[in-house]
Amino acid sequence: MDATLTFDARALLGEGPVWDPDSSKLYWTDILRGELHVFDPETNEDVIHRFNSFVTAISRYQKDKLVLVMKDGFYLFDLVQKQLTLLKKPEQMEHSLRFNDGKCDPAGRLWAGTMSMEGKKEKGAFYRLEKDLQLTTIIEPVSISNGLDWDREKHVFYYIDTPTMEIKQFQYDPETGNLSNQEVVYRFEEDAGYPDGMTIDQEGNLWVALFGGGKAVKIDPGKKEWIDTIYLPVPHVTCCAFGGTNMKTLFITTASIPLSEKERGDNPHAGSLFSVELQVGGFTPESFKCNAQI
Repeated sequence: MDATLTFDARALLGEGPVWDPDSSKLYWTDILRGELHVFDPETNEDVIHRFNSFVTAISRYQKDKLVLVMKDGFYLFDLVQKQLTLLKKPEQMEHSLRFNDGKCDPAGRLWAGTMSMEGKKEKGAFYRLEKDLQLTTIIEPVSISNGLDWDREKHVFYYIDTPTMEIKQFQYDPETGNLSNQEVVYRFEEDAGYPDGMTIDQEGNLWVALFGGGKAVKIDPGKKEWIDTIYLPVPHVTCCAFGGTNMKTLFITTASIPLSEKERGDNPHAGSLFSVELQVGGFTPESFKCNAQI
């Protein structure tokens, strides 16, 4: 099936789509421009909030308040007051690192990992921001901490460290957030593109964006099979997330880097927002559930 152009954004590095059912809007980010986008599918309006730092992932928190994962840590952002407040940074994080993808687990803890901006492998780490704002290191080292999601019924966590070309699964304890029993459930061939952002549908299948592959693909982790493909008219597909009134719209972000000027001319919608309507939908994203004073 083919994705449809939803908003001609032409971001440098579009990422991190998150549906807000309260406002019926989609939050997403252009990481390298330091932009938080608020897209309204009904009006096709896209409001941009700009920051002096990368915005790499987004979590809902309360009405008109989000938790933003930025280059060096976790921040609370008030959409009305335009106020940004630091919540937590890792201790002694190297300046050459930045955060990347992130998402809240079913219990409301926020998970996000880091990567090297110099392309070095195994320099990053994967963290969990607890409800009391303590930061727990989950996996170390990682190279490019990327797609993640949870199977709510099976208590399984899925995770992508992009250069491994693998989707790994772990048993997940919803009470503690602890992981165990690591297993590879799918490995992509080099010519498929690099596994990037990921989401899960209500049947437990994974939808994975393939950077450089021009597609988002459906993986059955139980059978360890690639079972469906969404084709996009641009090469660098970065992330996908369910949204819409019935949570059956799959929104897909893309990037215009590292395309050359000529390649951008050949791919005029690179960096734009796409979508496709699916028969099986996804889950409403969890909000960050903080019990500390912020």
